[in-house]
Amino acid sequence: MKFYRNAQIEEIAEWRVAEFAAVLGRPLVPHIELFGDLVLGLSISWETN
Repeated sequence: MKFYRNAQIEEIAEWRVAEFAAVLGRPLVPHIELFGDLVLGLSISWETN
């Protein structure tokens, strides 16, 4: 298991956000679901109660 210092995590996060903006082809606006899908490969499922 690899451990990261806070500064390393922030650097990686900045790089990933820049990568996401490049995928969108425009400056990033908060679209966390799209970021999770396109950059991180995550699928978000929302449930209503």
